[in-house]
Amino acid sequence: MTTLVVRAYNYANEKHKAQVRRDSGLPYITHPCNVARLVAQNYEKYKHLLTFSKDTLIAAAFLHDVVEDTDSTLEDVARETNTLVSILVDELTTDNISSINKTEYLTTKMQKMSINSLYIKLCDRTDNLEDFLYGKDIKRAENYARSTLQILSNLTNLTPFSDLVDNIKLICHQILKTDKLEL
Repeated sequence: MTTLVVRAYNYANEKHKAQVRRDSGLPYITHPCNVARLVAQNYEKYKHLLTFSKDTLIAAAFLHDVVEDTDSTLEDVARETNTLVSILVDELTTDNISSINKTEYLTTKMQKMSINSLYIKLCDRTDNLEDFLYGKDIKRAENYARSTLQILSNLTNLTPFSDLVDNIKLICHQILKTDKLEL
C-alpha cells in the first residue's frame, strides 16, 4: 500500500470512528473500505478508461463520505492527501438538496461526473445496496433499490461500466424480489 492510500485510510478511519452503518450496525469505516476494495478489484478491467492512478482512486474511495458525513472540508482532504483526491471527493459529495428530490439530484450529478468519479460512485452504490441485503429496514432498502434503478435508467454514460451496472441491477432486483422483466 502506498503512503497516499494509507493516509487516506487513516484519515477516514479517524473521521468516521464514532459512526455506524444505519442498516447493518457495522462500524461506518467498513463502507469506505468496501468501496475502496471494489475500486481496487475492478481497476484492471477499467484502467484504459480512467485518467487517475489506482492509488488516487482508492484514496478517494476511502474519503468519499468524509466531507458529507463529518466535519471535514475539501481543504482538509487536500491537505491530508492531495488536490486530485480532493477533486474526486468534491464530485462525489452530495450537496444539501432542497428544491428537487434526491433521485433527480443524483441522476443530474452522476450525468456530470468525470469517468473517475462515476467509477467510484458505482462502487459506492454497489456497497450501499449490498449493505441493504443484510439490513433490517426493508422499506428503506426497497426505496433505495427503486431509486437506484431509476437513476441508472436515466444515465447515458454507463456503457463502459456495463458489468458493474448489471451487478447493481441484480442486487436491486434481489432487494425488490423481482425479476428484471417485471420492472
